[in-house]
Amino acid sequence: MYPILNLTPPINKLNHCGHIGHIVRDFTEICRLANKYQFKGVNIDLTGLNSFDISQHKQLLNQFGLKPVSFGIPLDLFGSQKEFEQKLPIFELQAQQANEIGCNLTLCYLPPFSNNLNFNDLFIQTSNRLRQLYPILKEYNLKIGFEFIGPTETRRDTKYDFIHTIDGTRALIASADLYGYGGLKLDIHHWQNSGASALDIDHIDL
Repeated sequence: MYPILNLTPPINKLNHCGHIGHIVRDFTEICRLANKYQFKGVNIDLTGLNSFDISQHKQLLNQFGLKPVSFGIPLDLFGSQKEFEQKLPIFELQAQQANEIGCNLTLCYLPPFSNNLNFNDLFIQTSNRLRQLYPILKEYNLKIGFEFIGPTETRRDTKYDFIHTIDGTRALIASADLYGYGGLKLDIHHWQNSGASALDIDHIDL
């Protein structure tokens, strides 16, 4: 366990590394701040690699003694099929780049509701799409951390529930055959508000 500084911008409303209310797009400055305030790791913004190459990332990480921790998945697993397929090559490229940098984790938020598809249909759609990622994850030694959203107020005025618990996330990973390549980005706020207990954490085997 070590502290991670995350100042990367959101990729979209669901899938991003998250931030602490501040966004810094200059990776040199991110590394400098992390080093100054004694963080051991930083998240990576791979959307900017066209102007900031891999060798520079690696050089800065080594210079400041930092670990590359994760990047936000560029796919919208919950949008249209066309959008998903268009982003697959981008995800594969970023997986390759992340591997070269030494970053082996991508993060994905799970929406706790849907106003379009019922639970069954959205679960099957998401599981099928995740299965398509398996060859990429395996080739580039990459894992996905899923964060569920626990508080009930996020679902109170919506049409359909979706995954919002530890068990729901585990079921999705199992259904997509991603055991060993998918896990939990566990937020204590969402864990507590999902109605889970310490026993649920004790039994996690991902």
